[in-house]
Amino acid sequence: MQSIAKPLRKLGEADYTEASLIVSQYPIYIYSLPIMLKTLTLSSLFVLALSACEVKVNGVDIKANGKTTTQRVEVADFDSVQNESFFDVVITQGQKSPVEITGDEKLVPEIIAVVENKRLVIRTKSKSYRMSWTNRPGTVSVSTPVLLSLLQSGSGDIEVRALNNEQFTLEHHGSGDVKVSGKTGNLKVMSAGSGELQLDMLRAGATELDLNGSGSVSLATVAGELNARHTSSGDLHVSDLQSVAVKLSHSGSGNVELRGPVNGLQLEHSGSGDVEISGVSSKIADLQLHGSGELRLRGETDELKMTLKGSGDVDIDQLKTSSLYLINQGPANIRVGGVQQQLQAELSGSGDLEADFSSNAQIDLTMRGSGKVNMQGKAKSLRAQISGSGDLDAEGLLLETARVQVTGPSQAVVNVKKAGGSRQVKIDRTGVLD
Repeated sequence: MQSIAKPLRKLGEADYTEASLIVSQYPIYIYSLPIMLKTLTLSSLFVLALSACEVKVNGVDIKANGKTTTQRVEVADFDSVQNESFFDVVITQGQKSPVEITGDEKLVPEIIAVVENKRLVIRTKSKSYRMSWTNRPGTVSVSTPVLLSLLQSGSGDIEVRALNNEQFTLEHHGSGDVKVSGKTGNLKVMSAGSGELQLDMLRAGATELDLNGSGSVSLATVAGELNARHTSSGDLHVSDLQSVAVKLSHSGSGNVELRGPVNGLQLEHSGSGDVEISGVSSKIADLQLHGSGELRLRGETDELKMTLKGSGDVDIDQLKTSSLYLINQGPANIRVGGVQQQLQAELSGSGDLEADFSSNAQIDLTMRGSGKVNMQGKAKSLRAQISGSGDLDAEGLLLETARVQVTGPSQAVVNVKKAGGSRQVKIDRTGVLD
C-alpha cells in the first residue's frame, strides 16, 4: 500500500488535503476537511460527510447527495457470508430477516446482496470503481440463524455478533477488519489480508490458524488444541489458553504471544519475529529454533528438548524444568534457570550459555564451539568435555563433584565442596593450574 499526501488549497481557516491510497490495482482517494466544530451541528456534519462521498463506476462519477436511505433485500436461506464490497457489514446470528443496505441514496443501489450456493455474497455492481469519502460509505446489516463461514475480500469492515455454532471458518483476503464475538466449538482461520482480525470476544474450542498476511490477529479464550502456522508480518496474540496443547510453526516477521496454561508444546521457530509463551504447564516441550527471532518461555515442564541453529536469543530463566536436553549449533545466547534434576548440553556454536541452579542437578556439558558457559548456584555434579575455544566459568556454582577435561585452547574454572568450605580449581589442556 502506498500513501501520497499533498495540500490543495486554503479557504478561510479550513485546509483541504488529498490522500491517495493504492489498494491492489484500484486508487482510492480520501479527502479530509478540518472544520471548526462550534459552527456546525451534528446533523450538518453528517450531511457534509455523506455529500463528500463519491464513487466512480466505469469512469462515471456517482456523487453522494447527503440523503440516507435503507434498501431491504429478501434473499434465500444461507449459512455463509462473503463480502467483496467497500460497505461495512454487521452480521447477527439470530432470527432471519431481510438484508438491509443503509447509506447514501446514490451509493446504496451500487451494492448487491445475492445468495449463491447457500452463501450470501455482498458485492458492487461493477468491480471497477474508485471511491472518495470522509466517512464510512454505508452498512449492510445481516441476520441469520446459522453462520458456518465468513469470507472477507473487501475493504469494508465486518462485525459478527452473538456467534453460536459448533464450528466456524473465517477466511480473510481483504483490507477490511473483522471483529467476532460469541462462541464456537471448532474455529478455523485462514488470513492473507492486511486487515486485522479481532477475535478477543470469541470463545473457541479446538482452533486452527493459518496466517500469512500483514494483519494482526488477537484471540481470547481457546479451550481446545491450538494448531497455528504463522508466516505473517502481523502479530498473533492469544490471551486465554485453557490447559491446551499448542503446536506452533512460526516463520514470519510478526511477533507471537501466547498466555494461559499450556499442557503440551511443540514449537518450530524459524522467523524473525519474537515468540513469548507464558503459563507453560506440560510434561514434554519440544522446541526447534532456526530463526533470528527471540524466544521467551515461562512456566513449568517435566522435560524440555531444545535444538538451536538460529541467531535468536532464548530466555527460559523463568521456566522450571526437571530435565533439559539442549543442542546449540548457532550464535544464539541462552539464559536458563530452574533446572531441577538434569542438564545435558551439546554446544558447538558461538552462542553463550548462562544458567542458574538451586537444587541437586546433574550437569553434563560437551563444548566444541566458541561460545562461553557461565553457571551460578549449586548442583550435585558436573561433567564437562571442552574441545572448543569457549571458556567454562563455574566459579559461582557450588558442586559436590566435578570432572572436567579440556583439550582445546579454552580454560575452565570450577568450585568444589571440601571440608569447611570449597575449593576453586582452574583447568586447561595442560591439566590443573596452580
